[in-house]
Amino acid sequence: MQYRDLSITTIADEYIVVACDTSSAIGEKENDMISVPAEIASAYCVRGPLLELLCIGAKPLLVVNLSGNEMKPTGEKYIRGIQQELIKAGYPNLSINGSTEENMLTTMSSIGVTILGRSSQEQLKWKSVMPGDIVFQLGTPYVGEELLRHFDDIISYDDIKKLHQWGNRISEIVPVGSKGSWDEANQLAQMNNQIFRPMKDDVLKAMCEQSAGPSTTVIVAGKLELYQDLCETFKDVFIIGEMEAVNE
Repeated sequence: MQYRDLSITTIADEYIVVACDTSSAIGEKENDMISVPAEIASAYCVRGPLLELLCIGAKPLLVVNLSGNEMKPTGEKYIRGIQQELIKAGYPNLSINGSTEENMLTTMSSIGVTILGRSSQEQLKWKSVMPGDIVFQLGTPYVGEELLRHFDDIISYDDIKKLHQWGNRISEIVPVGSKGSWDEANQLAQMNNQIFRPMKDDVLKAMCEQSAGPSTTVIVAGKLELYQDLCETFKDVFIIGEMEAVNE
């Protein structure tokens, strides 16, 4: 089944969870829109699906790296960037498979990453949002050149581990992508047969509709009592809305 940006299926008594992302025109090639080392481009690309799995409670098993560029030198740099990001996340020995483009000369960077993970029914944090849950945004969204200037300020893998330590006090954790946190909150509401009611604030609206790039922020659903603890643990915490039951 599809759950937001994830594909989830069962094998025996386990859930298999699949997440993916793509990145184009970011790298070292002549027609790229943003110029950064290829290692950074691939690290950002693997970050999104890796956070998707970790937020829902799945353990990564395998990374598939599909490069739209040649192996030497771009593909090799992509692999190094992915490996560095996996080390940062605590998975230094995760297997990496993939393919490159060796038949055509490419002048723009392109990479796609898919990660397979697994989880038990007890570990998977999904379908658990309740009416009345507050939706919090943790962190400030950054994308493109702005991300390069604020990379040390974005949500980290250790932050996700801290959130999971709070157990059932948190209903669900969702990384924010290119459509912003309100869009992610609406998807989360739909998956739980609820309605997301955003806060009425123009400044908040602008932030919540902004792309968060490679999951530079996350949203968390839980009770209002979480707010103080979140503020004591994270630098930037925003209440962005509330979940409501669907009127039958």
